[in-house]
Amino acid sequence: MNQFFGSILTVLYYIGLPFWLPATWLLRALKPLYYFLAFLALPFIYLSRFIAYLVTWPFLFLARFETLYIYVGVASLVGIVTGCLVYGVLQILSSVLRLSSDELEPEVPKRTVASYRAARRKRKGKNSKDALMSPVYLSRSEKESNTQLGLLSQTILEEDDSDF
Repeated sequence: MNQFFGSILTVLYYIGLPFWLPATWLLRALKPLYYFLAFLALPFIYLSRFIAYLVTWPFLFLARFETLYIYVGVASLVGIVTGCLVYGVLQILSSVLRLSSDELEPEVPKRTVASYRAARRKRKGKNSKDALMSPVYLSRSEKESNTQLGLLSQTILEEDDSDF
């Protein structure tokens, strides 16, 4: 040991000795009182430890899943960053190639109830005028015969044996 360091420790020992000896005598005298008070406080100490355990139990339970939290957290961060990068690249490409859907489809004004009713009245008005102006056949005998009925009037025959 260094001589200077040893002399400093010796001086500090002799300075602290008058304080150390009465403090140890006082602590030895108060030790039975400390044991008695600790015995009386023992139920409160156990109760406080139990309450502290109950408060910290959820965190102790969740600490078992620390590895899973780290895995899910890293996976979510990777997913968010990748999604943002893909979104940014697609936005840049669509603006460079002018593929924006906003420019292609003009906004169609939405129909209101009043405009729908007005259009319906207009259509009904046309149909009713056309119905009044068209010729009406009162009897079946005056009806024009339709000689060309098309495929609906013919029977479709199926063959039983096929070459295929």
